[in-house]
Amino acid sequence: MKKTNIRIFKKNLILLSILSVVSTAPVVQAAETYWNNANGNNQFFDENNWSNNSTPTLNDDLYIYDTGHQTVELSLATVDYYTPSLGGDNNHTLFIGSDSGNSASLKITSTPGNYQSTTYISGSMAVGSHGGKGVVEYHDYIFDASNIEDPEEHAFTPKIYLESLSIGSGLNSDGLVSLTGSGKSSSEHMMSSSAFMVRELHIGTDGGKGVLHVDGSNIEAGSMYGNDRRSFSLGQGTDSGIAGTGTINILGGGKMMVSGSAYSEGAIGAVIGESQGKGTLNLSGSVMKNSETIQSQAVFAQGLEVGVNAGSLGSISVLDGASLSTMASNTDESNISAYIGVDNGTGSVLVSGENSLWKASGHTSIPYETNEVGHLSIGESGTGSLTIANGGVVSLGSTGYFYRYNDTGYSSYEPVFDNSILGDLYLGNQVNGVGTLNIGGAEGHAPQMVGSVEVNKIIFGAGDGSIVFNHTDLSGNYTFTTDLVSSAEGKGTIKQVNGITEFDTDRSLFSGKTEITGGTLVVSNALGGSMSIAERGTLAGTGMVGTTTLYNGGNISPGAVFSTSPQTLTINGDLTMQSGSHYTVNMTTDSALENPYVSDLLQVNGNALPIWRWCHHAAGR
Repeated sequence: MKKTNIRIFKKNLILLSILSVVSTAPVVQAAETYWNNANGNNQFFDENNWSNNSTPTLNDDLYIYDTGHQTVELSLATVDYYTPSLGGDNNHTLFIGSDSGNSASLKITSTPGNYQSTTYISGSMAVGSHGGKGVVEYHDYIFDASNIEDPEEHAFTPKIYLESLSIGSGLNSDGLVSLTGSGKSSSEHMMSSSAFMVRELHIGTDGGKGVLHVDGSNIEAGSMYGNDRRSFSLGQGTDSGIAGTGTINILGGGKMMVSGSAYSEGAIGAVIGESQGKGTLNLSGSVMKNSETIQSQAVFAQGLEVGVNAGSLGSISVLDGASLSTMASNTDESNISAYIGVDNGTGSVLVSGENSLWKASGHTSIPYETNEVGHLSIGESGTGSLTIANGGVVSLGSTGYFYRYNDTGYSSYEPVFDNSILGDLYLGNQVNGVGTLNIGGAEGHAPQMVGSVEVNKIIFGAGDGSIVFNHTDLSGNYTFTTDLVSSAEGKGTIKQVNGITEFDTDRSLFSGKTEITGGTLVVSNALGGSMSIAERGTLAGTGMVGTTTLYNGGNISPGAVFSTSPQTLTINGDLTMQSGSHYTVNMTTDSALENPYVSDLLQVNGNALPIWRWCHHAAGR
């Protein structure tokens, strides 16, 4: 039987029962119910503040069109555990800021109690829709499980369940949802401990602008059961060309988890930038809590696509110690954890800063401790880029779930990432794919310190794949050891732009082209394909390269960097040195030899057409 991907993180908590029910009852049109604040106290549950003079329910749509520069307060302080605070039939929506020219603000408040408190909003919420502007705030969410067995010693504020949450939907709409807290510890990074839990989360759609701000709090989208629709979209346009713009900022140890349906046989669960939309996910920083480092993080547990369809733009930034986790959709036989640049769209990911990390896994199921290794595709069938800089790390492995107890008997399934077996990274996988891996800065940008990519091999696909070395390491100690493989003859481009990069493993399976336009590439083993060296670029080393062309200002210098001993570099093909190119050697003398002058050698196993300017270095190069 096929493993399912059920995300159950917490024993003895109500999970997604309210979210897992799909109502098939038809939507009944009823008289419109809207907010008028007739009592003037801004209290959401005051029946006199609504047009029908009744306690609000979501058996009909509810509209807070405009709040006149005031803020409606929705208090959860006295919510009973089993009673929905805003009951309904799960088919209707609470609109905050709807229709052109209107602006509304809603603040959700609560008081921590010594019991687990859950509130259900039996329907959906739309923040900024149909041309209106809406703002929703929920502050100081608490999930304190430090002593779960003693109800007097732990505190919860209510977590909110919704059918769907849309932020900024419709042309000229503007929506903002702000969730704040104090940072989510590892024990809190589990299902049913989020401030907001929604079946579907859509931000910036159909010409709207939406922003979700998560600072030290958390939100989860998806459910165990559902239809084949995406559970998450960020920046989604329309087929008619109306773009949406969506932004998510996660900082201060905040977390977002997108799980999707564990039983769905349809689409990948999440997309950033689709159908001419623009989506941006920013993950930044970490905080210390109880001597534990809490990373700001996002988890996509059912696959991820970034930049889908022509005219779309999706981007992710993982900065300053933040974390991104992606897991392959249970329907993806190739075990691709994430696709960056799909169907002529444009997608990019930046991982930069010490302890900044992207963990990519394959099919992942609870409660299995051993799961499948994942892969990544950059430029699958569109334009994609991955930039790793300043100590950032991208690692392809697997995630297992281990059952843990703490000292108080509190139990959970703890996710543990394992990269003892590594996955593959694809660049330009399909014919129309353009994929780029940048080590340091992107080409044409300022060089950055190096980052690390932990993969089994890098595969240059049927499209246009390239790896760019544009970094600041001039020590001669930076060695790139990952295997480079061309999927077909001539596929793949290596670009050396800045810094000193050494290749010390056999890369004869690479048959593309290498372009050195700046810095130094040191080849200490075999490198297949062709080689070109332009102004400011240097080829060095003791290995073997293919047919090589030096242009004006290009330099070839046999031997290891900073070595003073004569060594040999082999050209397994033709060598062409155009006017103004350089051949730099180290020369010494040995009086014991018949010819006392000894220098570096360039062995050419083909035709040599050199027109060089000789350079002599007596002590190194």
